Amino acid sequence: MALGSVALIIASAVTVPVLFSDSIPDNISIPVYQDLILKDPLILACSYVIALLQCSAERAAQKNSDLTEALQQEKEFRSAIQRQAIVSYTVNIRKNCIVEGLSYFSKYIESGGLNNYSRLLREEICANVHPDDRMKVLEESILHSPERQVAGKNSSHAFRFRISSQYLNRSVNWTLPDPCGCKEDTEWIWVEARIITVNEDATGDNIAYIDLMDVNECVEQENELLNAAQIDSITGLYNRSALEKQIELQLCERIVAGAMFIIDMDNFKMVNDSFGHRAGDRLLKEMATVIRAHFRQKDIIGRIGGDEFCVYAANLRSIKSIKEKAKRLNAAATRTHVTEQGREFQTTVSIGIALCPDFGDAYDSLYEHADIALYQAKSSGKNTYCIYSGEPRVEYSGNRPGTGNGSNG
Repeated sequence: MALGSVALIIASAVTVPVLFSDSIPDNISIPVYQDLILKDPLILACSYVIALLQCSAERAAQKNSDLTEALQQEKEFRSAIQRQAIVSYTVNIRKNCIVEGLSYFSKYIESGGLNNYSRLLREEICANVHPDDRMKVLEESILHSPERQVAGKNSSHAFRFRISSQYLNRSVNWTLPDPCGCKEDTEWIWVEARIITVNEDATGDNIAYIDLMDVNECVEQENELLNAAQIDSITGLYNRSALEKQIELQLCERIVAGAMFIIDMDNFKMVNDSFGHRAGDRLLKEMATVIRAHFRQKDIIGRIGGDEFCVYAANLRSIKSIKEKAKRLNAAATRTHVTEQGREFQTTVSIGIALCPDFGDAYDSLYEHADIALYQAKSSGKNTYCIYSGEPRVEYSGNRPGTGNGSNG
């Protein structure tokens, strides 16, 4: 007989009399009863079964107790989430309907809408979600993600999107869709949708618990931190690392004809030396304003450091347009000045230009060639622009002194 079986038999012989001591006759002591069990196979087998049933019952009771405790904890957790949520409802995925929280959409129901979650979701998006986020909400919706419905009994995920503040301010009641789309003056609030999917064993239904949390303040704080890491504190433009990243992202996405401009303020050190850094900072801000005004909103503009700026303009194909832009920037820079202690300092800029993809299709190569052109512009008298041509002699602008085809402004 195996050692384990022997142990169980002995345990049964010891345990059963103790468990059922009330039914043992008074004239038979427990040791004698145990001896009888060990000698009689039938009594031994019965004792063994009773011991197993007793253990099984105890395990079942413990399992039920643990399950009850887990369900209670889950209920308390759900209640805590619902108290914090601005919208909270439950969806039966198989039946495609809301089973709890339908009051949030009472106006939609009163207007003739059905409790059809797919339809309600699409119409709700049309009315209340930011146009740029509608596709994301549809893609992340539990009803439109079959892999989430079957991936395990329980699953959860969360995502953020913008929703109309008007929708939230009306006690989160349904607002009928605007046939013209969202109004231009709509105020948007960031919310986070938290979706927990649970498989109900009793019915076989998948149930989705959906809560919308107000995370607008959190997103604003995150954006402030992000801006602090990406934005130059003096000019409000991209700093060097963010500028490089943005240009690389655009070039990786699609290589199109464009140009990189490196813009360097001439004799800027004289401002700091004569008037101090506060005056220099004011002049940098003025120059940033001038540069913004001469480029498109979609162009990537940043301050590389010191008195040097960089611009990448995609889809700028015409050499004539590039030259005209550089000339206008040279002219506008001469009208930029700072006054300090009754003294005025007027600045000019030198500009180096590299064409994409002719002389680079990445940040480093474009910057290298634009910097060579900038050096040539500085060497040729400043207040000018130069376009890199791949030759030792670059193409000069019409602003170079003595060329006879431009002015020094």
